Amino acid sequence: MSQRGARILVGVFVFALALLGFGQCGYKKIQTFQSLENVEADIARQFPSADAIIPEGLALYQKTSQSVTLIDARSAEEYQVSRLKGALNLTEVEEILNFIESRSDSNDPVVIYGSLGYRAAELAQEMEDRGVSNLSHLRGGIFRWANEGREVVDANGNVTDWVHPYNKFWGRLLDKNRRFTLKESE
Repeated sequence: MSQRGARILVGVFVFALALLGFGQCGYKKIQTFQSLENVEADIARQFPSADAIIPEGLALYQKTSQSVTLIDARSAEEYQVSRLKGALNLTEVEEILNFIESRSDSNDPVVIYGSLGYRAAELAQEMEDRGVSNLSHLRGGIFRWANEGREVVDANGNVTDWVHPYNKFWGRLLDKNRRFTLKESE
């Protein structure tokens, strides 16, 4: 084999090893998100000052007729498929702040939720950083809520089984019997 051929072979070998290393990094990242519990732990690490409420706690608020304001931080498309009953679809920090400031009873707790909790935890931490109190995010989001068999409603207020899966990757963490079918382009 010529010297040039040997260099090419070594270069291909080094490139293959680099790809394998990058693949391992990606695989480990994907492994982290194989369960909703792992995602919740990652959210807690990323947004440590954001208060969280578990679905059981929110359900208890609702059962005891305690007033709680629900904010759905998902996209309008996700919100149209299903939501927690009575939730408002507010996705931007400023619109949430304006809403909170306009409420007549500012002592009522506010719970923000998303699909899994990333968007909600980020918003909750931002609100806390701006001095808003009595606000938390729903741990595990609407996915945990639905996976636990809790009720969601559609755009007409009717109980539905469907929840928008956000995308096919994250949708794997939603019970397949609750997963709304996405269009091919999603």
